[in-house]
Amino acid sequence: MAPGAERTLDLPRILCLHGGGTNAQIFRAQCRVIRAHLADSFRLVFADAPFPFQPGPDVTPVYSDWGSFRAWLPRPDMMELNVDRIDGCISAAMRADDQAGATGQWAGLIGFSQGASLAASLLLRQQRDNESQASSWGMGCSVKNPSPGYRFAVLFAGRGPLMDMGSSGDNTQFGSDLLRLPTIHA
Repeated sequence: MAPGAERTLDLPRILCLHGGGTNAQIFRAQCRVIRAHLADSFRLVFADAPFPFQPGPDVTPVYSDWGSFRAWLPRPDMMELNVDRIDGCISAAMRADDQAGATGQWAGLIGFSQGASLAASLLLRQQRDNESQASSWGMGCSVKNPSPGYRFAVLFAGRGPLMDMGSSGDNTQFGSDLLRLPTIHA
């Protein structure tokens, strides 16, 4: 555990998703100023993407020895996701933080580039699942990929379209992909 990390164990947690061609360790280093500013308010948890990938633009001059490099999509032109592998990586990061003794609620997401697109897509899935549960009138709607109830996302250098992360309900019942949960775009 990093020095001082034990004082953040009960803080609300933010899941951090790196861009394509980097990894959780690099994103953690890149977010050092954000982490310092939020240290008394949030615990930041960094997840590694599932797919090996070549280093992203401008990564190797500074982080060439920080591999292996990863991506959330196996190829940049691919919009069809392996949702189970992505969910597995996210779950692994969350479990590891729980095992480290963290108990705070999962409050939000921070994503950069490909990670920003994924963060917004996770919010959309959560929104759809919430709408599906509300429309099921409590009929025991099962959620294949339950979210921890994210309340917001901070998206750095993200772009659309949102990715279809699946939903527990019938996606055709939703009128649009308009994300209504709060986001900050930078």
